[in-house]
Amino acid sequence: PVEYGFQMIQHKPSSNSKAYKILGGEITTEITFSLPSVRIEHIRVGKRNFYAFTGLTPLNDKQTRIHQVMYWDIPWLILIKPFLKWFTHFFLYQDIDAVNKQQEGLKYDPALMLIKDADTQAKWYYALKEEWTKHLAEDRPFQNPVKETELRWRS
Repeated sequence: PVEYGFQMIQHKPSSNSKAYKILGGEITTEITFSLPSVRIEHIRVGKRNFYAFTGLTPLNDKQTRIHQVMYWDIPWLILIKPFLKWFTHFFLYQDIDAVNKQQEGLKYDPALMLIKDADTQAKWYYALKEEWTKHLAEDRPFQNPVKETELRWRS
């Protein structure tokens, strides 16, 4: 847990992730999710760093704007900046497509069927949102409902 969210501590990314492979070297990644709607990924490649900051801004009940900014101190990445732009767009639109499909299904108010380890982060997100709403309504300090846990799964 972190102040308003949770963090996947520094770990080696999945060996089948091609996106990480282009960076080369010994790679670790750390991902932090926090309210309101912020995701920060820190990738270390030896002594070098790559950060991706993603934030979501609700525009109305049906639309959300996605902001993504990347920073790095890996000199040669500037050479593939056009590819990074394309890849980021492709990656984000995969997620957008999945969320749009979920929203379509949620119109019918189904019972949420979340799988233990694979959907734990989704469960945490819902618990965080619920606690956020309660702490504002009850005018009390926020109490992070996420407990320290080790998750393991293969993708």
